[in-house]
Amino acid sequence: MIYIRDIFISNSIKFFSYIDDISLTASSKSFKKNIQILEREAGELIALGNKNYIEFDIIKTELIHFHISPKLNLPLTLPNGVVVQPKRLIKWLGIHFDSNLKFKEHIAIRTSLAKQAFYRLNRLVNITRGLSPFAVRQLYLACVTSVSDFGSVL
Repeated sequence: MIYIRDIFISNSIKFFSYIDDISLTASSKSFKKNIQILEREAGELIALGNKNYIEFDIIKTELIHFHISPKLNLPLTLPNGVVVQPKRLIKWLGIHFDSNLKFKEHIAIRTSLAKQAFYRLNRLVNITRGLSPFAVRQLYLACVTSVSDFGSVL
């Protein structure tokens, strides 16, 4: 992290990173201009990476256009010729972002995961020879609540 901290400097995009997850964000009034900015910056980023012996996993590259109404969904072409088609839903750092930033699908996914954890916990609860109520509560807080609350701040 220290090695790559100052490698990404640009005035035309916003750059966010956490460990090995990187996000490049371009904002303008046109999808075409955003794509041009992202293609240019991705090319510079990959060139800087090659110069500093950093290898990016291009296969994991995702593209999403945030917008209010469905418009053009232009693809992104990376310097090595890989074309990245825009998606309607992406996952970054465990948060599911949709193109309208509504987070309904994130809530549905987290709810489903919490239900699965709850049903697994339910198998451990038995009146005659199950876990104590204190242990069940601790497991519930650790395994169900934490799963359902992940990303709730957004």
